[in-house]
Order: sequence, then C-alpha cells, then structure tokens
Amino acid sequence: LAVAATPAHPLNVDWLGAYLWAKPLVERDSFWNYTVTESWRKRGAVHRLIRTAQAQDLTSLSAGAARRLGTTLAWFCASSDREIRENATEALARLMIEQDVSAPILDQFGTIDDDYVLEAVMAAVYGAGLRRPEREYWRLVAAVAYRHVFDSGRVPDNVLVRDLARLI
Repeated sequence: LAVAATPAHPLNVDWLGAYLWAKPLVERDSFWNYTVTESWRKRGAVHRLIRTAQAQDLTSLSAGAARRLGTTLAWFCASSDREIRENATEALARLMIEQDVSAPILDQFGTIDDDYVLEAVMAAVYGAGLRRPEREYWRLVAAVAYRHVFDSGRVPDNVLVRDLARLI
C-alpha cells in the first residue's frame, strides 16, 4: 500500500485495482477490509496516505500521481470501519478540489459493486464541487454521474447514491 500512488512501481494501485476489481464483493471484502483496517489501526500506509491527502499541499502532484492517490483513497472506502471511510472520503474530496481527478475517478468507480465505495466517491465529487466554482467541473462530473446512475439501464437501489447523483 505504501507504493500505491508511485507511478512506475509494478505494485501500485493500477495493479492493486485490477486485482480488487477481479474479485467478487464477498471475496474482496474478506481480505481487503482486514488489510485496510489493520493498516489504519497500526498507523501504517493507509493512515499515512489518508493523513497526507488531508494535510499536505496536493497542487504539485502530477496528474498520474493524483489519479493514483485518488483511486487508492476510493479503495480505502471499501472498509466497514466508518472512521476510515469518513477520513478517506474527506481526503478524496480535498484531492478533487486541488486536482482535476473527479470525473476520471467517478468514471472508474461508477459501476463498482460496493455501495460504500460508490457512496464515498459520489460524496467526494459533490463535496469538491461545492468548493469549485467552475461550470466546466459540474458539466464533466454531471455527465459521468448521469451515465452511470440514471442512463445505465439499472438505477441503483441505494437511495444515497441516487440522491448524490441527482445533486451532481
């Protein structure tokens, strides 16, 4: 996890994301939730990445590093621990305020089968938008949210996801 946002590392979040996407939700939860929770409790890589995104200047990150950090934070939101999810969502929103990663990350996770992750990404996109005055931001994220939530042929059962998509 410590190398998740490192662009050239073979075990960065691109590899991790492909691995996690390939697993059914139940199987993914059985090991990923434990991994994230233990790392948070031991103040390991999960804790450091979240705290870094909450407190450091994120404007100087490259586009690739910002996308990888955002993807990593979104995957942390799969945790069943509410404290981890809330902190990761806050850090993701802060990253989305500073970097243009909202639409790509929303697009990446728009079809995820994990409601915790989808809720967190939608909330971060909406929260970042409230702090970003550009119309172009809203145009980009609204198109992605609409496509994944309302135009997909399968409207999610999760009312919070639907409501966040409507607000976006």
